[in-house]
Amino acid sequence: ALRAEDLEASRAFFEEVLGFRLTDRIQCELRGGFQVDVTFLHVNPRHHTVALGQGLPKRIDHFMVQTRALDDLGRIYDRCFDRGVRVTRTLGRHPNDRMLGFYAKTPSGFQFECGYGGVEVDDATWVPVTYDRISLWGHRPPSSNVNLHVR
Repeated sequence: ALRAEDLEASRAFFEEVLGFRLTDRIQCELRGGFQVDVTFLHVNPRHHTVALGQGLPKRIDHFMVQTRALDDLGRIYDRCFDRGVRVTRTLGRHPNDRMLGFYAKTPSGFQFECGYGGVEVDDATWVPVTYDRISLWGHRPPSSNVNLHVR
């Protein structure tokens, strides 16, 4: 996911220059009144190849690693806790791609998302829609429950 100063110019670049296609959008308001506007684009059947978000300074927000098995996701989640990697968002599911995953901080300071599953896009039948939330459930900051993951 990339943060863009000009969402429409960035979208035009990816669509018109690189040949990406629109998958869908998420537009909502988070706690504190922060407005979210994210456009998801793809070049293959995977739900999105890139996500473009507006509203914050331009930079890489996160990259995503998709596992082949649910247990792989669980093992990586545990490994993050075991090795002191800061999990920034707990397990959750997105409404648009139905991906089950979590977010954690890289040594470079941006986040990575690790996920499993997710829908695939068939361009012949896919109809882009706009969603009104980022998560169906989960993706909470770990500090929202101080007893989370205590062994």
